Amino acid sequence: MSDGKAATIGLGAASIAATVGGAIAVSRLKGRDQRAGVSLMGLDPRDGTTIVLPERTLQWWPESLSDTIALGWTEKLIPGGSHSLQQWGGNGGRTISFEIPLTRNMRLKENLTAAQGAGLGSSLLDPNNTRNRPFNTNIPAAIAYLRAFCYPEYDDSGAIAPPICLLNVPGHKLNENGSDTIWCVMTGCDVTYKHSFDDGEPRLASVALTFMQIVQKPKGTNNAAGVLYKQRSDLYSSNARSSPSRGDWLTSRERNNPDKNNP
Repeated sequence: MSDGKAATIGLGAASIAATVGGAIAVSRLKGRDQRAGVSLMGLDPRDGTTIVLPERTLQWWPESLSDTIALGWTEKLIPGGSHSLQQWGGNGGRTISFEIPLTRNMRLKENLTAAQGAGLGSSLLDPNNTRNRPFNTNIPAAIAYLRAFCYPEYDDSGAIAPPICLLNVPGHKLNENGSDTIWCVMTGCDVTYKHSFDDGEPRLASVALTFMQIVQKPKGTNNAAGVLYKQRSDLYSSNARSSPSRGDWLTSRERNNPDKNNP
């Protein structure tokens, strides 16, 4: 599940590997099974193993997810040339972004008046009931958790960078090695408060999250500190092409063996 080549890099702690995705629970929401959800976990950037923010699953799946990559081709103009030359200097990396809703249908139990709370013996009216809890997240607490990925920590030696984020998106295989988890840092956490109860308690909010994938290897991981760059064969190679997990298909050009000497 960790970033980089699966055979060579890990989190350095089997318990962390077992934990990622472990907080994803099976719950029934209005007759619909939500078997998995997008989750985050924060690791200490100094060693890559110490959990500083526990794994939390987002309340709802995002409506859409954007995965962009900044390519490093630059244009080199040639006087009199019919085309510019393209020179590659290095890619800028991948950005993952999506927007999530945070919703609360019922007030906090302690904020209800005596009259409103008279029927809370019924599970249908209790916001803390297991059946109702998925629809009644603590919005300020959820925002505080997400924003914690944006802030440093301080000790006697000075500032400690914000956490490394392990982003897990079940089924998407976002990692180049086919894993659902990528190592990244949070680069944006923009909150919009949309509706509130009459006492000001947030009722509906949306959070736009942006992450930048990283390839640094903290010294606490299984490999020495350094950088593990991604490469084309991590995504697509003769072995990967025939692997059912990657999709067993060939393009017409691959079938027809095109003339590579005459583009």
